[in-house]
Amino acid sequence: MRYGAAADQARRVRLITRGDDLGCARSLNLAMKECFEKGILKNCSVLAPAPYLEEGVRMLASAKGLCFGLHSALTSEWDHRRWGPVAPREKVPSLVDTQGFLHLSNEAARTAVRPDEALIELQAQLDKARGLGLDIRYADLHMNTVALVPGLL
Repeated sequence: MRYGAAADQARRVRLITRGDDLGCARSLNLAMKECFEKGILKNCSVLAPAPYLEEGVRMLASAKGLCFGLHSALTSEWDHRRWGPVAPREKVPSLVDTQGFLHLSNEAARTAVRPDEALIELQAQLDKARGLGLDIRYADLHMNTVALVPGLL
């Protein structure tokens, strides 16, 4: 049986947090920086096609102990903020809509995206994140699209 400080430590709740979509918005980048500095943020998913990624990376460049992951984005689901692929559009034509952005919905991606082109895009996203100096340690599925494209998993 534990008593005193040892018992308190054993009962202490531990929480691992993940900041989502680094690079998507300037306010989000600032929030992730503040959360890391306050000891709240432990993991951070990087949205490589997003417009403010470089800014977010600069803000967190000195964040020792922050674990970065690749947010595997094959869609651009927001109406007011859209992004295209990281790979050249001519190499991934099935990933883009008529405006040149990644598809707006999973349904559109599921029926249009070719798995070989998705792999080209995901590799380009990983290469971009690593090229910015990030040590990518995990991947997660942005909007679960990766799991929905037939043959991709």
